[in-house]
Amino acid sequence: MGKHFARFLCITVGLMAFLAPLEAAKGDGKGKKKGKDKKDKPDYAMIFESPTIHSFQITLTVENWDKMFPREPQRPQPLKENAAGLPVFPPPPGPPDLDFEYVRARVRFGDEVYRDVGLRFKGHSSFRGAGPESLRKPYKIDFDRFVDNQSFHGFRKLNFSNAFKDPSLLREKLAYDLFAKAEVAAPRASFAKIYLTVEGRLDNEYVGLYTMVEQVDSVFLQDRFGNSQGLLVKVETVEDLPYRGDNWAAYSRDFELERGDTSDTVALIQFLKFLHQASDEQFAAEIEQRLNVEGFLAQLAVNTLLSNLDSYAGTGHNFYLYRNPTTGRFEFIPWDLNEAFGNFAMGSPEDMMDLDVYRPFAGKRVLIERLLRIEKHRERYRAILRQLIEGAFDPDRMCAEIVRLQALIRTDALADSKKS
Repeated sequence: MGKHFARFLCITVGLMAFLAPLEAAKGDGKGKKKGKDKKDKPDYAMIFESPTIHSFQITLTVENWDKMFPREPQRPQPLKENAAGLPVFPPPPGPPDLDFEYVRARVRFGDEVYRDVGLRFKGHSSFRGAGPESLRKPYKIDFDRFVDNQSFHGFRKLNFSNAFKDPSLLREKLAYDLFAKAEVAAPRASFAKIYLTVEGRLDNEYVGLYTMVEQVDSVFLQDRFGNSQGLLVKVETVEDLPYRGDNWAAYSRDFELERGDTSDTVALIQFLKFLHQASDEQFAAEIEQRLNVEGFLAQLAVNTLLSNLDSYAGTGHNFYLYRNPTTGRFEFIPWDLNEAFGNFAMGSPEDMMDLDVYRPFAGKRVLIERLLRIEKHRERYRAILRQLIEGAFDPDRMCAEIVRLQALIRTDALADSKKS
């Protein structure tokens, strides 16, 4: 099999170029209201397997719309002057974090109206890349942000991806579906149209066609693992799952605590220390007690076939870590897949094509390297790759799915006057 898996990426040439925008919401008032105690089970069939594309009409006030835009960070003040009398500035810390504010909005979905939902922008490159004046930015809707227990057919949050750098609008949906077919615990995705009303400024304007992605939260955890307790962190570091000592403060910026509290982070710190400091013998003997190795190898195989380097394998981030309290093991949950199918370049196109299936990463990746040095895990990974190549990732099957999804979104994508 070797490194020729990249040839399968030729199917992406068939992705047809569309693009589309999106819409926002309404509301005002302060304080969190009590809503109906909705504890419905999430309706995956209706929301993520519908044969039609859902529409969301979002309405909000001008004041709330303006509040959604983050302030650009100020330029750092000079620390001192050099010998020539010129100011010396501190080194830039990298791209500044964007602090998005939730505002109140109203969402209509067919005959259903949801009041006082939370609405905000999301993303980093996808937000900035949309341009300062564009409505077609990525959005997040939080149905119980201001109304306790309000949910949308069992879901509390939904994400709307603007297909940044993906004129086909298909990459993220195809990638999440492939993870699901490999039985990886990954979010579900479908398509949605968004219409935006900003009172006094916009009236039900079609913002575009989005990829709607399930939130990794308690609803997700309960569905996938039968338990919503335990530590959940979103990993945003560009380092290789670093061990920085035993103080959580050294990790809190790059490991965003989503569920659990700081007392739960001890197990994560111990896991990171184990990855870097365990002997080869200890690693081989204990890794299956600390990590769902089968699940990790399955997500690694899918990630390899997708040549998805905006992930742990490349940039080092865009995934969640969850410690399942039932098993005591960590689970990797993929996230942010708009740059799958070789869309995130690290090196030349030839470098991307020449990635070896046994080294499907850039730089050093301690977990992948150490696992694949163990023969039984290496062979299991190889077997999963083969199953996918002969099954869900077979070129004929993938091309048929691309054609099917293209037909589904074609009309709504072409109707998008804001697409690039």
